[in-house]
Order: sequence, then C-alpha cells, then structure tokens
Amino acid sequence: MKKILIFIFCFSTASNIFCQGKKNLPKSGYKWSFEVNGFASKILKHTKRFQPEIPALTYGFELNASYKTFGNKNWHRAFNYPEIGVSYIQTHFGNEATLGSAYGFAPFVKYYITRSKVVDFHAKLAGGLAYLTQVYDPIKNPINNVIGSRLNTVVQFRIGVDFHLTKEVDLQFGATFMHYSNSSVQAPNLGINIPSGNLGVIYKPKYFEREYIVEQDKTIFQKKNEYTFKFGLGVNQKFARGANYPAYSFALQYGRYFGYANKLLAGAIVSFEQYEYDFLVNRQIDEDKDQTFRAMDWSAYLGYEMMLGRVGLSFIVGAYIHNPTLGNAPIWAKPGITYYFPGFGKQKHKPFLGINMKTHYFTAQYVEMNFGIAF
Repeated sequence: MKKILIFIFCFSTASNIFCQGKKNLPKSGYKWSFEVNGFASKILKHTKRFQPEIPALTYGFELNASYKTFGNKNWHRAFNYPEIGVSYIQTHFGNEATLGSAYGFAPFVKYYITRSKVVDFHAKLAGGLAYLTQVYDPIKNPINNVIGSRLNTVVQFRIGVDFHLTKEVDLQFGATFMHYSNSSVQAPNLGINIPSGNLGVIYKPKYFEREYIVEQDKTIFQKKNEYTFKFGLGVNQKFARGANYPAYSFALQYGRYFGYANKLLAGAIVSFEQYEYDFLVNRQIDEDKDQTFRAMDWSAYLGYEMMLGRVGLSFIVGAYIHNPTLGNAPIWAKPGITYYFPGFGKQKHKPFLGINMKTHYFTAQYVEMNFGIAF
C-alpha cells in the first residue's frame, strides 16, 4: 500500500501542476455523464501470509454517474474542471467458496490531465464501502485469512483515456488499482489488491454548449501558510475474534499552499498503542523502565493534500524516529479524508474532522478518526 500511495501522491502532484492555467479548453457539451466499465485481472499476492489460492481470473464491472464542474469555485479551476460522482463496483474474486464477491459504492473525483476535441487523459480516485460475501470463519472458512469482516472499505485509483466517438459517446480504457480492506478493525485483515485493465463506454446526454469559467475569484481569503494541531483515536484487532485495542496520536503539522487547492504537508506525530502497553505489562517486559514511553512511537512525515472545497484528500508518508517495540517496517503511510468547518475569527481558524488509515506497505495497521484545528 505504501508504494501505491507514493505513486498516487507523485502522480497527483505532477498532474495538478500540469493542469494549472488551462485557458483554451474546448466548450463543454454536457453536464452529466454515465459510464459502464468492465475489468478483468488477477489478485496480487502481496504477502507470503496470503493463504487462499489465487484464482486465475478476477473480474467485475462498475457503473458511474458524474457531474461536470465548470469553474464556479476556485478548486474546480485548480484541478482542471474535474467531474464528481459515485460508482457502483461489483467484483467477483474468482473463488466463490473462499473469497466470494464484493458489492460496493464509492464517491469519486475524476480529474483531467489534458483534454482535446479528440481524446481526454484522466485520473480517477474513489473511496467508499463494500460488502463481501465470504470472510474468515474458523470453522466454515478457515483458509480465508485475508478478510475478517463483511463490511470493508474499497479504494480505487485509475488512469485512463477517453476517446470521443461522437458528441454523446466516449470509448474509455485504462489501468486500475483496487484495494479492499477493513483497516484491521476486525482480524484477519491482509486485504485484497487488484491491479487490472478496464474498458468502458461513457454516455453524455443533452448536448449543449457551455463555456468554462477561467478567472480565479480574488476575493476569497487564502493564506499561504497553515499550522495544525491534530488528535487521533484509532482502533485495531490483533487476532481473529480477539479484543479491539485503541491507539492514540497527537500531531503538529505545517501546510504550505500552492494555488487555491494544493497543499504540501510536513509534520511530527507521536502515537500510543494500548496493545503494546498491555503486552509489556502482562509479559513483565522492561519493568524497570517507563513502559508507557516504550509503548509510544515518534515519527516525522511529509505529504500532500488536495482541497476539494471544504473536503481535503491527503496522502502522507512517515518514518519512525522512535519505535522500540513494534516489528513493523520503518516507513508508514496514511491516506485520509478531512472535512474543514467554516473558519472563524480574523485569521479564519478552521476546526476539522477526518478519518485516515495507517498502513505498512500493503497491510493496514488501524483506521483512525482525527479532529483538531488549523490556523
């Protein structure tokens, strides 16, 4: 998962910089679009602990409905007039008895890298919830050690090309990566990763001509530097049918805006995991030392946040500075989504609520709710 997130971060940042300043776009001929898309591939075995046999073919389809933006808000223009929509994603993993199928809904943002009268290049980022028909059961399905709960998150990233066959119809194809996981809320949770190719048709009804709004709204308050206090509460389950353990975190973060909707992040975070503390106490490990401190880890991180109005989509990658007990990799990643409430005061201080997932490579450690204030 870490490598995928780093790729998305680099690709998104480069794409957004490239998309700035597009002033000679063709007129738009539609407001709504509807897409039918099929995909086929094979599950990626990302760890040796993955016990189920990998099926020869995993396949599925998605139905997308989206709304085009025309520049009414500054972030529309910053991301080259993206489309906002929702996907229904149905995946058949190819082994019905063990892995089953997945049925999910995921809101998405589709933004364009470049556009012309003949072809568009785009990137799509979606995240939502999915229901899986087969999960781990110690008696009925003991071989499925990859998914422990029926309700999971589904994350999708796609890069693709839209060929304009007519004014109303596009032929779309691309490459997609999908990830199913419950973020270790219920063990086991190795997750299912599917890189695939996809082919689809897009229908854009009610053809009409409409110009894009190009000029930025200069009256909107925009600061260059932002400082954030952030508190987090996570939960994870270490063993199947075991107890859920809380994890607490506190972060100090600096954000630097470039443009109205792009923000680079840097910060420091300290975390405390109840499971690690209980393990030290119960096993009577290092009783002569501060066991609370031993159950804490300290990290520094860098990241990027796309601001879609009041909603921020963030991708951060961190490195442990102090991590005495965990056997995890030295690098971690956190994808997340944050809602910023309206600012108050002269400096527009913004309270926020969010959720993110902490991962080590392809394995999630825990899901975390966070709240704080940005000023």
